[in-house]
Amino acid sequence: MHEFQNKWLNLRESVDRNSRNKKILYLINKFYKNKKNIRIIDLGSGAGSNFRFLKSRLSNNQYWSFVDISHQSTNFFKKNIKFSSKIKKTNFKIVDVINNLDKITFNDYNLVTGSAFLDILPKKWFKNFHKLNIDTEIVYFALNYNGNFQFFPKHKDDKKILDIFNKDQKSDKGIGEVAVGPNCSKIINSLFKKTHKTYVLDSTWDVNKNFEFQIYFLNFCKDIIQKNKLNLDHWLEFRLKSIKEKNSRFILNNTDFLAIKK
Repeated sequence: MHEFQNKWLNLRESVDRNSRNKKILYLINKFYKNKKNIRIIDLGSGAGSNFRFLKSRLSNNQYWSFVDISHQSTNFFKKNIKFSSKIKKTNFKIVDVINNLDKITFNDYNLVTGSAFLDILPKKWFKNFHKLNIDTEIVYFALNYNGNFQFFPKHKDDKKILDIFNKDQKSDKGIGEVAVGPNCSKIINSLFKKTHKTYVLDSTWDVNKNFEFQIYFLNFCKDIIQKNKLNLDHWLEFRLKSIKEKNSRFILNNTDFLAIKK
């Protein structure tokens, strides 16, 4: 992975770890309290952040399958993976989880999981995914953007920036169809509540002192502003000044989704 991507993923992993909803871990461990082994598939496994979070927090022995479209991310993950006594077996698969879900035999797994990618998917993906996972015991997707973020101190153009950002979230993310963006948790919950007991729980980023992280996110906003050919330099300058003066706080609202088979 190139330096920028690697740095961003490292920065956000610590923020993600502190933001995930802990009640979900309790519910998963409660469901599997009498089960010695569980088989887990991690969709869009990337560099392995979801695995690193879950491996020590699940009570059971674990058999993991990691699925991602990127050879680069998968190879990076393989080289840096760290095991524990609970990890009994791992395997890696290169699969396009957006367009080729049917290549995955979900019935082979107890727990289907992923993090921080539902918002980039097209609406039809969710219907297909639910159809393939009607009998899956547990589905867990963490850190799903829900359409709101705030910087502090406030600025008169904050709402304009948020609207631009959310519009971009619903654009085509390179897959040939528009993404569902901030509606992702609502959509997946509406499907799975028919077959599972579902939970949509808060996993908000609240970044007060990690100013390097704030600068990286501000750069994402800058890219979207430039893509839309808007003149909002005054907002960017105000935000950057606040961050450099260590007078900035950043909050972004995410939700974690959990479905447990009835």
